[in-house]
Amino acid sequence: MSRLQKLKDFLKKEKIDALLVSDIKNITYYCGFTGSVGIMLFLKDKAFLLVDGRYVEQAKREVEHVKVVEIPLGSDIWSEAVELARKSKTKRIGFEDNRVSVATYHGVQDRLSGDMFKPVGKKLESERVIKDAKEIKLIKDSAKLCTLIYDCVKRIIKVGMTELEVANEIDYLVRTMGAEFSSFETLVSSGENTAFPHGKPTKKAISRGDLVQLDFGARLSEYSSDISRVMVAGRASDRQKHIYNLVLEAQLVAINKVKEGVLAGEVDEAARKVLRKGGMEKYLKHGIGHGVGLAVHEQPRVSIGSKEVLRRGMVFTVEPGVYVPGWGGVRIEDMVLVTKKGCEVLTDTSKALEVFS
Repeated sequence: MSRLQKLKDFLKKEKIDALLVSDIKNITYYCGFTGSVGIMLFLKDKAFLLVDGRYVEQAKREVEHVKVVEIPLGSDIWSEAVELARKSKTKRIGFEDNRVSVATYHGVQDRLSGDMFKPVGKKLESERVIKDAKEIKLIKDSAKLCTLIYDCVKRIIKVGMTELEVANEIDYLVRTMGAEFSSFETLVSSGENTAFPHGKPTKKAISRGDLVQLDFGARLSEYSSDISRVMVAGRASDRQKHIYNLVLEAQLVAINKVKEGVLAGEVDEAARKVLRKGGMEKYLKHGIGHGVGLAVHEQPRVSIGSKEVLRRGMVFTVEPGVYVPGWGGVRIEDMVLVTKKGCEVLTDTSKALEVFS
């Protein structure tokens, strides 16, 4: 099924006759445009992509079956999109309420009667949750790149390097190995800093005995990847080994739980149960996973109590972590693809507690 046909079916399902798409990832998904700013207006029988002069030629090259409309310099793109919708005599318009600011919404509402709008943001994003064969190939390529980068990092990292230096090396490898850029800001933390789940790299030098947390990804052909690994400088202490092995067990148990028909919340609970038994659940500060695709954080959400049913073609992370204030933390993260028989681990590289000097 073509992406535009999916939108036609979506309009019918949501009982709307037009859709304003402003989230750039959704625009890329439905029409192929990869610029940073634009609005797609989709009607039952035609589609428009509104862009400013910077992106007109790019849009014409990238999209098919969508009319590219250039927005005059100095005009407001939302005003132009709404005016085009009015001219098309639409009666019920869907919009991405989870991606539109309050100011933009009120500005649009002033031009159209309020009952014309229907919020469909989360539902529209959920249309991307099942990856097709082409998407799966692109995601696998991006994930494979992560495993190659990690293998390189193991050869480069040394005691005395700063967290920033390691992060810069990773970003350099991302680009030189063919990706457009990193999926997100590369995270490298060491020692006590690893207790911060999203610890940004600093000028702190890595000392002997430090745990080092790496969290990075590559965006390749618009699709993202995400991986986390932990290393230790010098020799691992008994406590470091114990917590690392506990988190690894939690991750492996959770991955083994992944299969069609299982609730996302059950995968989260499988990991938590292991940490609970080990007396460490209180140090887990986030859900066990998140979807990955055009965006590095998208549906499904694999977290406490989630009732979302796992389906074949979903791609998401499994990443339990333990973060002990004043001591440090451990997070092990892999991307998995839900398959007919269970799941396939896409970031398939060593999960041993790597030691470097």
